[in-house]
Amino acid sequence: MAELTRRQNEFLSQFLEQYYQNNKALHYTDLADQLGLGKVTVYEMLRLLEDRGYVRSEYRLPEGDRGPGRSTVHFLPTQKAQVLHPHLSGEAPEMEAWEEVANHILNQLQKVRPKGYETYLQDLVGRLSQAKSPFVYLTEMSTAIILALGSLKEKAETSQPLKGLHSLGLPGEIDLSALPGIGISLSLMDRVNRQVASFISEQSGKYQTLLEHLGQEKQRLLREFTRQASHIVFAEKDPHDA
Repeated sequence: MAELTRRQNEFLSQFLEQYYQNNKALHYTDLADQLGLGKVTVYEMLRLLEDRGYVRSEYRLPEGDRGPGRSTVHFLPTQKAQVLHPHLSGEAPEMEAWEEVANHILNQLQKVRPKGYETYLQDLVGRLSQAKSPFVYLTEMSTAIILALGSLKEKAETSQPLKGLHSLGLPGEIDLSALPGIGISLSLMDRVNRQVASFISEQSGKYQTLLEHLGQEKQRLLREFTRQASHIVFAEKDPHDA
């Protein structure tokens, strides 16, 4: 299979960025508007990428429309494209940026632990609405869910969501895909900040989609980060911290 040209690589990178930002399959006319390119050019490029295994198409009805003959073609990246995406975006700078974010979060969790995490959690949720790489978003969202659950530690030791997080402390047993479901259940609990719980619930779909598209190595790093963060948050309070 022929390698992509520089122009095709650049277009694929732009397509992936728009896909991640919109968190849904893209119609070629919408993509053309977002990229400022001609509709015919975008459609032909997507079909070329589809032929080469980087994009797949599917036909969808407009939302809320179940009538016949009204479906339109939408495009999604394949696993092959998702593997290539870090290279197109510059993998080394992206990983350096992620490591900086991850280390900063772990240091902050240690630093603010004696005082409690409520203020830090609010700040973290505020940052999540800002544009960032999918990897950083997943890392901050995982932290937010853990901190929200941490607020129940002393008040609801027997709650089902908290039980669901126990495996996070065991290397190799962290099920990242379970975190959004655990986060959604927080919205049903009176002891959790309603604004935070609602935000986590609203973001669960985006979290799950981006996680499914994350490469195996990044999933491993995210599991390790989540394990470390949960150890800090759920560790027994040191008497000297009081």
